[in-house]
Amino acid sequence: CYKQVLHPKTAGLEACWSTLEELAAARGCAPPLLLDVIMAYVDYAPGELPTEVSVFAQGRRCREVHISVGKALRPKGKEVAEVCRQLFVQKEDRLVRFYAPCMGPAGARSGGTGLPDTSAFESSWTQPLEMLPGVSWRMLAGTLALVLLEAAGFRLCGALGWVLTVSFTVAACSTFVFVGRATGGVDQVLFQHKRRWPKGFKESLVSNR
Repeated sequence: CYKQVLHPKTAGLEACWSTLEELAAARGCAPPLLLDVIMAYVDYAPGELPTEVSVFAQGRRCREVHISVGKALRPKGKEVAEVCRQLFVQKEDRLVRFYAPCMGPAGARSGGTGLPDTSAFESSWTQPLEMLPGVSWRMLAGTLALVLLEAAGFRLCGALGWVLTVSFTVAACSTFVFVGRATGGVDQVLFQHKRRWPKGFKESLVSNR
């Protein structure tokens, strides 16, 4: 039973992996690689589980983000499902060690007073994210893009009016939620499309690469 990670959905991964292998073979490319990534957070206060209200309304964002990138793997066919299960067991172990000081009474995920054990993420090569090649300018570019997006949003509000803009936003979000709940999620729509038009699905993936 996992406490820190969700149970891996290997059926979806296996279907996607099979399609990636077929596309790689059809295009004469190298087989796909599976990259193992684990993320953990030092929260605003020890043992605090962030919520939408605490993050966006109160500004209680996490203080640190720790990212572990493991070696790339190249499982074949249905092997990817078992590899995924093994990786999730390892993720659970490291995250349990990381958050152990933050655990509350009776193993609760919050309520503790200690800081996370960052040694669980230490390795022979550890580097701050902003020091990696190309990261700094990408962070700057992302910030500028967000500023431009916000400016465009305010300009749109000025042109259409706040009432109409908010109405369009609420309608779009409501439609997305309704469609997602009615179909079981966007991924289920893609799987249904693949089952009904398998050839067209693969051709659309190739054309979009």
